[in-house]
Amino acid sequence: MKLTAHYTSGFVSWWESLEAPEQVALHHAIINLLKPETLMSLHAHTQYAQMGELHVTHEHYTYNILYAFDLKQSTIVLVGGTKNLSCALQ
Repeated sequence: MKLTAHYTSGFVSWWESLEAPEQVALHHAIINLLKPETLMSLHAHTQYAQMGELHVTHEHYTYNILYAFDLKQSTIVLVGGTKNLSCALQ
């Protein structure tokens, strides 16, 4: 099953504010999330089967990517951010 990713405008703005090394680190986590076997595993083990959160650490910062997916329509929606105040204010 091939999944199509949909991004919120907030995700796009946040993504574009990241430096290239940050984008590369997060890209690998997102690609792994889009694998059908990953989603099937998540679907079986979460309280809210359609929702989840990725935590990716890159150079001492933790990035949070919230996602919701619909396996029937093969879509996933992403929202991202960081809890680091200095990054959020840039």
